[in-house]
Amino acid sequence: GGGGGACDGRYLPRASLSLAPPAVEFVCNRREQGRHEIEPTFRALFGDTRFGRYRVAMAYLGHRWGVELLEFALRRGAVVELLLPECANVYAHENRKAAQALLDGGWPTLRLFLSPVMVHAKATLALRGDGAGGDGAGGYGGSSSSTQGDLAFLGSANLVRGSMNLPVHQGLLPYDELNVLVADAEFCATLDSALDKLFARARPIAPGHDLLAEPGWSDPKGRAYSDARAQWEELWQ
Repeated sequence: GGGGGACDGRYLPRASLSLAPPAVEFVCNRREQGRHEIEPTFRALFGDTRFGRYRVAMAYLGHRWGVELLEFALRRGAVVELLLPECANVYAHENRKAAQALLDGGWPTLRLFLSPVMVHAKATLALRGDGAGGDGAGGYGGSSSSTQGDLAFLGSANLVRGSMNLPVHQGLLPYDELNVLVADAEFCATLDSALDKLFARARPIAPGHDLLAEPGWSDPKGRAYSDARAQWEELWQ
C-alpha cells in the first residue's frame, strides 16, 4: 500500500459516486478555493462495486499514492487494464518502479501494457459488469459491448502525488487540476474505441515479469534504471 492518504486532512471525503450522475461533472483541485476533489474521486471510482473493469491510460504513475488508488479496484477483483508509456518523457524511472510494484503485487486481474511512444493521456474508463476483460494472462480484452452506465474520468490529473494534493519536491505546492466525470454513453463508447487503438499498439506485460531487470532500457537521456532516481522523481511530481 501507499501513503495512507485516507487519514490525511488534505483529503476531503467522497464516500461514493452518484447512482444517477449528471452527464458531465467538473472535478478539481483548486487551492485558492479550498477544493481538493481529485483524490477522493479517484478513490470513489476505483472502489465502486458497480464497475468490474477499468481501462486506464496514464502518462505518469507514482509507486505509492497512484498504485494505492488502483489497488482499490484490484483488491476487490476488478479488472484493471493499465497503459503506461514504455519510456516517459519525464518520470520514466518512477513509472517503471510503479509498474513493477503492481506486478510484484501478483494481482490476478491486472492487465499491464507499455506504449512504445509517449502517451500524455490521463484517462480512466470505468465499465459496468463482472470485469471479464482480457484473456486472464495479460491479454487485451477490447471494447465493452455496451457502455450504458459506464463512466469516464479524464483531464489534467495524473496518478501522482502532486495531483493528489500532496506537497512535491522542494516545498512546491501541489498542482491545481481540472478533470471531468462523463456519464454520457456515446462519449464513453468513443473513448473506449480510442483506447482500443492505444492498447493494440502497446506491449502486454506478462504476470511475474521483472521490468527492472530488462536489459537495454534507458530513459530519454540514456540513463539506465535507477531506484534512487525513481524516488527523486516521485517527490518531484
